[in-house]
Amino acid sequence: MKKTINYILIRAIRKTILTLLIVLAVFFTGLSLTGCVGGEDFSLSAEALPAAEDAEAAEAGGHSAGAAEASEMPEGKAVAIVLDVSGSTDSSFEESVRSALVDRVAGYIPPKPTDTKSGAAAVPGLRIAVYLIMSENANAYNNGMARDGKLVCTIPGTPALEALNVSAPEIPASGDTEEYLKAYQEWKALVQDWEKKEQVWSEAYDESLEQARDASDSIAAMNLEYDTSAPCSGIYNTICAVLGAMPGDKVNVGVFSDLLENGTDRGAPPAGKNGSVALCVPAPDGDVQSANEHAAALSETMMSWGFAKASVYAPDLLQDAVDIVFEG
Repeated sequence: MKKTINYILIRAIRKTILTLLIVLAVFFTGLSLTGCVGGEDFSLSAEALPAAEDAEAAEAGGHSAGAAEASEMPEGKAVAIVLDVSGSTDSSFEESVRSALVDRVAGYIPPKPTDTKSGAAAVPGLRIAVYLIMSENANAYNNGMARDGKLVCTIPGTPALEALNVSAPEIPASGDTEEYLKAYQEWKALVQDWEKKEQVWSEAYDESLEQARDASDSIAAMNLEYDTSAPCSGIYNTICAVLGAMPGDKVNVGVFSDLLENGTDRGAPPAGKNGSVALCVPAPDGDVQSANEHAAALSETMMSWGFAKASVYAPDLLQDAVDIVFEG
C-alpha cells in the first residue's frame, strides 16, 4: 500500500515538474516576439526599407517594387487644370480656384489609419498639372516647379494593407503540448509576415502624404499675377499644352476661365486623350448667355478630340467643379 502511494506521489511530482518546464519554455519563446502578444500590440520587424522609386515608377504614380509586395498598386489618376489669370477674370476668382486646388491636393491622401491591424484600402496615385493662361509659350512647362505659370506634380499611390486576422492559440490545460507549440510557431510566422508587409505599407503611405503636402505647397506658391507686357496664350493651345504633360490616355480636365479667347493658335491636342471635362465659367461683364455659348463651343471642340461632354458650372459652384475633376 505504501509503495502504491509513493508511486502515485512520484508520478504527480513528475507531471508537475513537466508542466512547469513547458510553461517556462512557452514564456521564453514568447519573449522573441516584439510587442505585447496578449494586447496584439505588435512592433515593426527590422526590415530593410525598399529602394527609392525610379522615374518610371513615379510617372506611373506608384512606389517601388517593395511596396507592391504588400498589395497590387491601384491605377493612378491624371488631372489637368487650366486657370485663366490673364486679367479678364476677377482676381478673387483666381485665388478661390487656387485655394480649392490647394485644399483638395493636400487632402488627396487620407489621414494615415491608426488601427493598421484592421487593414487599409489602397489609394491611387495622382499626377496633376496646373497651367495658367498668362504666358506666350504655353507649350513649355517645368516639372515640379511653381514658376512660369506651369506646374506638374506626381503623388505616388499607396497599396492596400491586408488585415491581421489571426489570433494567438490558447495554452491547453492538457499535457498534449506538442500540437500547441506547432500552432504557436505557425501563428508567430503569420504575425511576422504581416509585420513586414505593414512596414512596407507604412513607409509608402508616409511618402505619399509627404508628396501630397509638397504638391499642395507648390500650387499655393504659384504666382497668379499677369504680366500685361507679354503676349497672352490662348485657352485652346494652353489646354493642348497641359494635355501634353500627361503621359497616359485618360485625363480629367478642369478649365477655370471666362473663355474669352486671347490667342489665335488653337494648337493640336495629343492623339488618343480622353476623360471628363469640367468648365467653371465666370460670365464676362455679367453676360451669362455669352458664357454659355463659349462653354458649349469649347465642349464641342473637346468632344471632337475624344473627351466627354463638359459639365459647366458658375463661379458659385466652384467647389463642385473642382470635385468632379478629381472624382470624374
